[in-house]
Amino acid sequence: MISFLLQTELRGIVLDVAGEWGAEHGQRDVRTTNKALELLVRNLGGLTATDARRLAARQHRVDHACTRLRNRDASGLGAQRARDRRAADRALGAEADRG
Repeated sequence: MISFLLQTELRGIVLDVAGEWGAEHGQRDVRTTNKALELLVRNLGGLTATDARRLAARQHRVDHACTRLRNRDASGLGAQRARDRRAADRALGAEADRG
């Protein structure tokens, strides 16, 4: 017979997986919001401990990849905006010199 885990047990699994992931990646703390944590725990409801652990680990990998992608895109976007601003400033300066 399969027994379902309590919310507190699922939360413990998620926190354990987060700690393991952090240790493997040289980070002592893994940050999230309470809302994200509670949603993940709720979505893991009805699963066995093995499946809950596997899916929690997968979620940490996906979240990390998305965060890295967002950070890379944000820094690239910021750099592009700075280049565009400098180009606009040069163009305005050239017009002022001619005017």
